[in-house]
Amino acid sequence: MKVLKFGGTSLGSAACLEKVRDIILNIDDSKIVVCSAMAGVTNILVKLVEAIEDNQKDRGKEIVLQLQEHHKSTVDLLRIDAKASKVLKESITSIVKELSSFIDKTFSIELKNQIVTFGEVLSTHIFSAYLASIGVNNTLLMAQDFMYTDVSGSPDINTIRKCLNDILQTHKEEKLFITQGFICKDVQGRVNNLGRGGSDYSGTIIGAALQVEEVQIWSDIDGVHNNDPRYIDNTSSIPLLSYQEASVLASFGAKVLHPQTVKPLVELKIPLYLKNTFAPSAIGTKIGDNISPPGIKSIAVKDNMVWLKIRDTPKNENYSLFDKVFTLCNAYQFPVVMMDNVENGLSLVIEKTDKISEFLYQLKQDFDIDFDLPYSVICIGGNSIMKDSNRRNVFDALGVIPIRMISFESAGSYVLLLVKTEEKVNIMQQLHQKLFHEHVELDMV
Repeated sequence: MKVLKFGGTSLGSAACLEKVRDIILNIDDSKIVVCSAMAGVTNILVKLVEAIEDNQKDRGKEIVLQLQEHHKSTVDLLRIDAKASKVLKESITSIVKELSSFIDKTFSIELKNQIVTFGEVLSTHIFSAYLASIGVNNTLLMAQDFMYTDVSGSPDINTIRKCLNDILQTHKEEKLFITQGFICKDVQGRVNNLGRGGSDYSGTIIGAALQVEEVQIWSDIDGVHNNDPRYIDNTSSIPLLSYQEASVLASFGAKVLHPQTVKPLVELKIPLYLKNTFAPSAIGTKIGDNISPPGIKSIAVKDNMVWLKIRDTPKNENYSLFDKVFTLCNAYQFPVVMMDNVENGLSLVIEKTDKISEFLYQLKQDFDIDFDLPYSVICIGGNSIMKDSNRRNVFDALGVIPIRMISFESAGSYVLLLVKTEEKVNIMQQLHQKLFHEHVELDMV
């Protein structure tokens, strides 16, 4: 069995659904297809949540109507008969009616968590019914019947495995299953979600639970690229990455992967393939166990960073600066992205959230602090970077670009550069030229 996950852009229109259909039909194995919401739908649902929170009922009704028309217009463009179209539109109306019932409810986080899952419910109902209408047998599974999290909010793999196997046993002859990404149930039995980008995570969780042959994630880009295509022209995909390399790049901003995606697959050594729905013959990226050669692989960037310099003061004789600072970081859930010792203190880089003002206020009660923003962290990721003959180009580039901090991972998996956000694109371009273009030119000489 294989797991195939398709992202929002892949499900963005009737034409896209037909491309996804062709990809699925070209794979003979039994498969579970995990779908996210159609492109842009989750953002619309977030607006609905905001309308409910602001008690704007008329605005909420407008948004729900917009969602209904958006999905029904997609059905109109599908090449299916009138009877199938009518049944499918009735299904959409039923789901939207349930969504409408939330408008009159009092806002809560639990309500929000449930509302934002309706995009996946709608997309999978449409896709499953579409396939059935053209003679492709499939079974629609509801993620909330098997995707459970534990008390920490992490996937409960054992429970997921048992529930899924029980469900699949009742459909022994079925070769194709459609289900939702993103959606889960918490330990209280409430409908919840795995967070933005969580559909990828759903795919690998299911893959690990069923110990499948492989997991494929299909999006609008052919794998992980050697730089961020949003900012840099002429990037190219990386054929092979290790689990560790992929995790590092995802954590530092590689948008093609959710940071948690590879985690469920590592112990079982299940390969993960990143493919392009709109160029299915492209090689893409294979992620696996120690399959990647040494060297620098890619440049990624993470924005919204804050630089802090924290100095101790004489009044803090009873406790360590480090203990106090990191206790506060844990309390406010600020992971330290970079750190450096300075005279009588330390420098930290953390990600800005809505808690940053309160966090800085608490620091000021005990320490002298300076801070600056906005910053970005550029990650040069790879495997045994310091053994790469191309490493000299990293240092050549660093000599002419403005960097606030630099950090090396001890095993040589990455180098982190803290730069002003306004400078990031220029710096990424310079690094790209030094690391990939000049290197190629030298190899050809």
